[in-house]
Amino acid sequence: MVANANLMANAEHLNLLERGVDVWNQWRARYKKIRPDLRGVDLRGIDLRQANLSHAILFKANLFGADLRGVKLNHAVLFDTNFSRANLIQASLTSTDLFGANLCGAKLRRANLKKADLTEADLTEADLTGASLIDAQAISANFEGATLTGACVADWNINDTTNLNGVTCDWIYLDSIASEEGKINFVERRPKDIQQQFAIGELAALFQVSLETVDLIFEYGIEWLAFLDTFQQLERDINNQDLAIQAIENRGRSNLVVRLEIPVECSRQEIQSYFYKEYNLRLKAIERATQKQPSNSENDRLEERLRKSANLLEITRILARYQHS
Repeated sequence: MVANANLMANAEHLNLLERGVDVWNQWRARYKKIRPDLRGVDLRGIDLRQANLSHAILFKANLFGADLRGVKLNHAVLFDTNFSRANLIQASLTSTDLFGANLCGAKLRRANLKKADLTEADLTEADLTGASLIDAQAISANFEGATLTGACVADWNINDTTNLNGVTCDWIYLDSIASEEGKINFVERRPKDIQQQFAIGELAALFQVSLETVDLIFEYGIEWLAFLDTFQQLERDINNQDLAIQAIENRGRSNLVVRLEIPVECSRQEIQSYFYKEYNLRLKAIERATQKQPSNSENDRLEERLRKSANLLEITRILARYQHS
Protein backbone atom coordinates (compact mmCIF):
# COMPACT_ATOMS: atom_id res chain seq x y z
CA MET A 1 0.00 0.00 0.00
CA VAL A 2 1.31 3.42 -0.96
CA ALA A 3 0.18 6.84 0.17
CA ASN A 4 0.16 9.97 -1.94
CA ALA A 5 2.90 12.09 -0.38
CA ASN A 6 1.09 15.29 -1.29
CA LEU A 7 -1.97 14.29 0.78
CA MET A 8 -0.06 13.07 3.89
CA ALA A 9 -2.05 10.12 5.24
CA ASN A 10 -1.28 9.13 8.84
CA ALA A 11 1.60 6.62 8.59
CA GLU A 12 0.58 4.84 11.83
CA HIS A 13 -2.97 4.34 10.60
CA LEU A 14 -1.75 3.02 7.26
CA ASN A 15 0.60 0.60 9.01
CA LEU A 16 -2.23 -0.78 11.16
CA LEU A 17 -4.36 -1.36 8.08
CA GLU A 18 -1.50 -3.22 6.40
CA ARG A 19 -1.47 -5.65 9.33
CA GLY A 20 -4.90 -6.96 8.41
CA VAL A 21 -8.58 -6.45 9.15
CA ASP A 22 -8.55 -8.26 12.53
CA VAL A 23 -5.79 -6.03 13.91
CA TRP A 24 -7.43 -2.96 12.41
CA ASN A 25 -10.87 -3.66 13.86
CA GLN A 26 -9.43 -4.38 17.30
CA TRP A 27 -7.63 -1.03 17.20
CA ARG A 28 -10.82 0.74 16.10
CA ALA A 29 -12.77 -0.89 18.94
CA ARG A 30 -10.17 0.21 21.48
CA TYR A 31 -9.70 3.78 20.24
CA LYS A 32 -13.21 4.74 19.17
CA LYS A 33 -12.62 8.49 19.13
CA ILE A 34 -9.71 8.40 16.70
CA ARG A 35 -10.65 9.29 13.14
CA PRO A 36 -8.45 7.26 10.75
CA ASP A 37 -6.65 9.40 8.22
CA LEU A 38 -6.05 7.43 5.02
CA ARG A 39 -6.28 10.26 2.53
CA GLY A 40 -4.66 9.57 -0.82
CA VAL A 41 -3.68 5.94 -0.04
CA ASP A 42 -3.39 3.44 -2.87
CA LEU A 43 -5.42 0.39 -1.82
CA ARG A 44 -6.03 -1.14 -5.23
CA GLY A 45 -7.32 -4.71 -5.02
CA ILE A 46 -6.99 -4.89 -1.23
CA ASP A 47 -9.15 -7.33 0.80
CA LEU A 48 -10.87 -5.29 3.52
CA ARG A 49 -13.95 -7.45 4.04
CA GLN A 50 -15.88 -6.49 7.22
CA ALA A 51 -13.43 -3.70 8.04
CA ASN A 52 -14.62 -0.82 10.21
CA LEU A 53 -13.83 2.31 8.22
CA SER A 54 -16.58 4.43 9.73
CA HIS A 55 -15.63 8.12 10.01
CA ALA A 56 -12.39 7.41 8.12
CA ILE A 57 -10.90 10.08 5.87
CA LEU A 58 -10.33 8.43 2.49
CA PHE A 59 -10.23 11.60 0.43
CA LYS A 60 -8.77 10.80 -3.03
CA ALA A 61 -7.90 7.24 -1.94
CA ASN A 62 -7.65 4.59 -4.67
CA LEU A 63 -9.76 1.50 -3.92
CA PHE A 64 -10.01 0.24 -7.48
CA GLY A 65 -11.15 -3.39 -7.47
CA ALA A 66 -10.95 -3.65 -3.67
CA ASP A 67 -12.98 -6.29 -1.83
CA LEU A 68 -15.11 -4.23 0.53
CA ARG A 69 -17.95 -6.65 1.19
CA GLY A 70 -19.71 -5.82 4.45
CA VAL A 71 -17.37 -2.92 5.18
CA LYS A 72 -18.56 -0.09 7.43
CA LEU A 73 -18.05 3.30 5.81
CA ASN A 74 -20.69 5.26 7.73
CA HIS A 75 -19.92 8.99 7.93
CA ALA A 76 -16.64 8.45 6.08
CA VAL A 77 -15.19 11.18 3.87
CA LEU A 78 -14.90 9.66 0.40
CA PHE A 79 -14.79 12.80 -1.71
CA ASP A 80 -13.17 12.02 -5.07
CA THR A 81 -12.37 8.46 -3.92
CA ASN A 82 -11.93 5.78 -6.57
CA PHE A 83 -14.18 2.75 -5.99
CA SER A 84 -14.23 1.68 -9.63
CA ARG A 85 -14.89 -2.10 -9.90
CA ALA A 86 -14.81 -2.43 -6.12
CA ASN A 87 -17.01 -5.03 -4.40
CA LEU A 88 -19.22 -3.16 -1.91
CA ILE A 89 -21.96 -5.79 -1.51
CA GLN A 90 -23.83 -5.21 1.79
CA ALA A 91 -21.50 -2.36 2.67
CA SER A 92 -22.86 0.34 4.97
CA LEU A 93 -22.34 3.89 3.74
CA THR A 94 -24.92 5.76 5.81
CA SER A 95 -24.45 9.56 5.78
CA THR A 96 -21.21 9.13 3.84
CA ASP A 97 -19.64 11.89 1.75
CA LEU A 98 -19.26 10.37 -1.73
CA PHE A 99 -19.21 13.69 -3.55
CA GLY A 100 -17.56 13.12 -6.92
CA ALA A 101 -16.57 9.55 -6.05
CA ASN A 102 -15.78 7.10 -8.85
CA LEU A 103 -18.10 4.10 -8.42
CA CYS A 104 -18.04 2.93 -12.02
CA GLY A 105 -18.96 -0.73 -12.15
CA ALA A 106 -18.96 -1.01 -8.36
CA LYS A 107 -20.91 -3.89 -6.83
CA LEU A 108 -23.30 -2.18 -4.43
CA ARG A 109 -25.96 -4.88 -4.11
CA ARG A 110 -27.93 -4.44 -0.86
CA ALA A 111 -25.58 -1.61 0.15
CA ASN A 112 -26.90 0.94 2.63
CA LEU A 113 -26.48 4.39 1.10
CA LYS A 114 -29.07 6.11 3.28
CA LYS A 115 -28.41 9.87 3.42
CA ALA A 116 -25.20 9.41 1.44
CA ASP A 117 -24.01 12.38 -0.60
CA LEU A 118 -23.69 11.08 -4.16
CA THR A 119 -23.55 14.53 -5.71
CA GLU A 120 -21.58 14.32 -8.98
CA ALA A 121 -20.63 10.71 -8.21
CA ASP A 122 -20.05 8.44 -11.19
CA LEU A 123 -22.10 5.24 -10.83
CA THR A 124 -21.90 4.18 -14.46
CA GLU A 125 -22.84 0.49 -14.75
CA ALA A 126 -22.82 0.12 -10.95
CA ASP A 127 -24.92 -2.73 -9.52
CA LEU A 128 -27.31 -1.19 -6.96
CA THR A 129 -29.71 -4.15 -6.81
CA GLY A 130 -31.66 -3.98 -3.54
CA ALA A 131 -29.63 -0.98 -2.32
CA SER A 132 -31.00 1.65 0.04
CA LEU A 133 -30.85 5.11 -1.50
CA ILE A 134 -33.21 6.57 1.11
CA ASP A 135 -32.64 10.33 1.52
CA ALA A 136 -29.56 10.11 -0.70
CA GLN A 137 -28.37 13.28 -2.42
CA ALA A 138 -27.87 12.43 -6.10
CA ILE A 139 -27.80 15.80 -7.85
CA SER A 140 -25.70 15.50 -11.03
CA ALA A 141 -24.92 11.86 -10.23
CA ASN A 142 -24.32 9.59 -13.22
CA PHE A 143 -26.33 6.34 -13.09
CA GLU A 144 -25.98 5.57 -16.79
CA GLY A 145 -26.26 1.82 -17.37
CA ALA A 146 -26.58 1.14 -13.63
CA THR A 147 -28.86 -1.55 -12.20
CA LEU A 148 -31.49 -0.34 -9.71
CA THR A 149 -33.82 -3.35 -9.51
CA GLY A 150 -35.28 -3.65 -6.00
CA ALA A 151 -33.60 -0.47 -4.73
CA CYS A 152 -35.43 1.93 -2.42
CA VAL A 153 -35.33 5.59 -3.47
CA ALA A 154 -37.58 7.08 -0.78
CA ASP A 155 -37.03 10.85 -0.58
CA TRP A 156 -33.83 10.78 -2.60
CA ASN A 157 -32.89 14.12 -4.13
CA ILE A 158 -32.40 14.13 -7.89
CA ASN A 159 -32.93 16.73 -10.60
CA ASP A 160 -32.65 17.12 -14.36
CA THR A 161 -28.85 16.87 -14.14
CA THR A 162 -29.06 13.35 -12.68
CA ASN A 163 -28.26 10.94 -15.51
CA LEU A 164 -30.60 7.94 -15.58
CA ASN A 165 -30.03 6.95 -19.19
CA GLY A 166 -30.00 3.23 -19.82
CA VAL A 167 -30.78 2.27 -16.22
CA THR A 168 -31.82 -1.37 -15.79
CA CYS A 169 -34.69 -1.72 -13.32
CA ASP A 170 -37.48 -4.31 -13.17
CA TRP A 171 -39.07 -2.79 -10.08
CA ILE A 172 -38.30 -0.23 -7.40
CA TYR A 173 -39.52 0.87 -3.96
CA LEU A 174 -40.64 4.39 -3.15
CA ASP A 175 -40.86 4.17 0.65
CA SER A 176 -39.70 2.22 3.70
CA ILE A 177 -40.95 1.31 7.17
CA ALA A 178 -39.18 0.07 10.28
CA SER A 179 -40.32 -3.13 11.93
CA GLU A 180 -40.59 -3.53 15.71
CA GLU A 181 -37.17 -5.18 15.63
CA GLY A 182 -35.73 -2.11 13.90
CA LYS A 183 -35.32 -3.78 10.51
CA ILE A 184 -35.99 -1.51 7.54
CA ASN A 185 -38.43 -2.95 5.03
CA PHE A 186 -38.92 -1.48 1.57
CA VAL A 187 -42.55 -0.74 0.63
CA GLU A 188 -44.57 1.02 -2.09
CA ARG A 189 -43.31 -1.24 -4.87
CA ARG A 190 -43.60 -0.01 -8.44
CA PRO A 191 -45.09 -1.64 -10.43
CA LYS A 192 -47.48 -2.52 -7.60
CA ASP A 193 -48.31 -5.96 -8.98
CA ILE A 194 -45.47 -8.32 -8.03
CA GLN A 195 -46.14 -10.23 -11.24
CA GLN A 196 -45.29 -7.16 -13.32
CA GLN A 197 -42.05 -5.44 -14.25
CA PHE A 198 -41.35 -2.05 -15.74
CA ALA A 199 -41.86 -1.83 -19.48
CA ILE A 200 -39.38 0.17 -21.53
CA GLY A 201 -39.77 3.85 -20.68
CA GLU A 202 -41.95 3.38 -17.58
CA LEU A 203 -39.14 3.83 -15.07
CA ALA A 204 -37.96 7.03 -16.74
CA ALA A 205 -41.53 8.37 -16.62
CA LEU A 206 -41.79 7.55 -12.91
CA PHE A 207 -38.53 9.36 -12.15
CA GLN A 208 -39.63 12.35 -14.21
CA VAL A 209 -42.76 12.63 -12.06
CA SER A 210 -40.65 12.52 -8.92
CA LEU A 211 -38.58 15.46 -10.17
CA GLU A 212 -41.61 17.71 -10.49
CA THR A 213 -43.85 16.71 -7.56
CA VAL A 214 -43.89 16.85 -3.79
CA ASP A 215 -46.05 14.78 -1.46
CA LEU A 216 -47.75 16.52 1.48
CA ILE A 217 -48.84 14.06 4.17
CA PHE A 218 -51.59 15.01 6.63
CA GLU A 219 -51.90 12.55 9.50
CA TYR A 220 -55.41 13.46 10.66
CA GLY A 221 -57.03 14.77 7.51
CA ILE A 222 -57.12 18.32 6.18
CA GLU A 223 -58.73 21.61 7.16
CA TRP A 224 -59.52 22.62 3.58
CA LEU A 225 -59.84 26.37 4.16
CA ALA A 226 -56.36 26.41 5.72
CA PHE A 227 -55.07 24.26 2.87
CA LEU A 228 -56.51 26.50 0.14
CA ASP A 229 -55.23 29.66 1.79
CA THR A 230 -51.74 28.13 2.10
CA PHE A 231 -51.81 26.92 -1.49
CA GLN A 232 -52.71 30.38 -2.80
CA GLN A 233 -50.07 32.02 -0.60
CA LEU A 234 -47.45 29.61 -1.97
CA GLU A 235 -48.49 30.51 -5.53
CA ARG A 236 -47.97 34.19 -4.75
CA ASP A 237 -44.66 33.72 -2.97
CA ILE A 238 -43.00 31.65 -5.68
CA ASN A 239 -44.56 33.91 -8.33
CA ASN A 240 -45.28 30.93 -10.51
CA GLN A 241 -48.54 29.53 -11.81
CA ASP A 242 -47.08 26.06 -12.56
CA LEU A 243 -48.38 24.87 -9.21
CA ALA A 244 -51.19 22.35 -9.23
CA ILE A 245 -52.73 19.48 -7.30
CA GLN A 246 -51.89 16.30 -9.19
CA ALA A 247 -53.49 13.72 -6.88
CA ILE A 248 -55.18 13.14 -3.53
CA GLU A 249 -55.03 9.71 -1.94
CA ASN A 250 -55.63 7.93 1.34
CA ARG A 251 -52.58 6.25 2.82
CA GLY A 252 -53.56 4.24 5.86
CA ARG A 253 -56.66 4.70 7.97
CA SER A 254 -56.75 8.49 8.21
CA ASN A 255 -53.57 9.72 6.54
CA LEU A 256 -54.19 11.86 3.48
CA VAL A 257 -51.57 12.58 0.84
CA VAL A 258 -51.82 15.53 -1.53
CA ARG A 259 -49.36 15.47 -4.42
CA LEU A 260 -48.43 18.87 -5.79
CA GLU A 261 -46.95 19.54 -9.19
CA ILE A 262 -44.24 22.13 -8.70
CA PRO A 263 -41.99 24.11 -11.03
CA VAL A 264 -38.84 22.14 -11.85
CA GLU A 265 -36.61 24.92 -10.54
CA CYS A 266 -38.14 24.74 -7.04
CA SER A 267 -36.67 22.76 -4.16
CA ARG A 268 -38.98 19.93 -3.08
CA GLN A 269 -37.71 20.13 0.50
CA GLU A 270 -38.24 23.90 0.69
CA ILE A 271 -41.76 23.67 -0.76
CA GLN A 272 -42.69 20.91 1.67
CA SER A 273 -41.26 22.74 4.69
CA TYR A 274 -42.94 26.01 3.67
CA PHE A 275 -46.34 24.39 3.18
CA TYR A 276 -46.37 22.57 6.51
CA LYS A 277 -45.30 25.69 8.39
CA GLU A 278 -47.87 28.01 6.78
CA TYR A 279 -50.67 25.44 6.93
CA ASN A 280 -50.13 24.80 10.65
CA LEU A 281 -50.17 28.56 11.35
CA ARG A 282 -53.51 28.87 9.60
CA LEU A 283 -54.90 25.78 11.30
CA LYS A 284 -54.04 27.21 14.73
CA ALA A 285 -55.66 30.52 13.77
CA ILE A 286 -58.87 28.72 12.82
CA GLU A 287 -58.83 26.82 16.12
CA ARG A 288 -58.36 30.07 18.07
CA ALA A 289 -61.18 31.75 16.18
CA THR A 290 -63.51 28.86 16.94
CA GLN A 291 -62.73 28.79 20.66
CA LYS A 292 -59.94 30.42 22.60
CA GLN A 293 -59.64 27.51 24.99
CA PRO A 294 -61.38 24.49 23.46
CA SER A 295 -62.54 21.78 25.84
CA ASN A 296 -61.54 18.17 25.47
CA SER A 297 -64.88 17.40 23.82
CA GLU A 298 -64.35 20.23 21.32
CA ASN A 299 -60.86 18.97 20.59
CA ASP A 300 -62.37 15.54 19.96
CA ARG A 301 -64.88 17.06 17.56
CA LEU A 302 -62.09 18.91 15.69
CA GLU A 303 -60.07 15.72 15.40
CA GLU A 304 -63.15 13.85 14.17
CA ARG A 305 -63.83 16.60 11.60
CA LEU A 306 -60.27 16.33 10.31
CA ARG A 307 -60.56 12.56 10.14
CA LYS A 308 -63.72 12.90 8.06
CA SER A 309 -61.87 15.24 5.71
CA ALA A 310 -59.42 12.42 5.00
CA ASN A 311 -62.24 10.33 3.54
CA LEU A 312 -62.19 10.61 -0.25
CA LEU A 313 -65.97 10.17 -0.46
CA GLU A 314 -66.41 13.10 1.93
CA ILE A 315 -64.04 15.18 -0.23
CA THR A 316 -66.21 14.39 -3.24
CA ARG A 317 -69.28 15.60 -1.34
CA ILE A 318 -67.51 18.83 -0.33
CA LEU A 319 -66.48 19.49 -3.94
CA ALA A 320 -70.00 18.75 -5.17
CA ARG A 321 -71.53 21.21 -2.66
CA TYR A 322 -68.96 23.85 -3.63
CA GLN A 323 -69.58 23.39 -7.36
CA HIS A 324 -73.35 23.87 -6.99
CA SER A 325 -73.30 26.60 -4.36
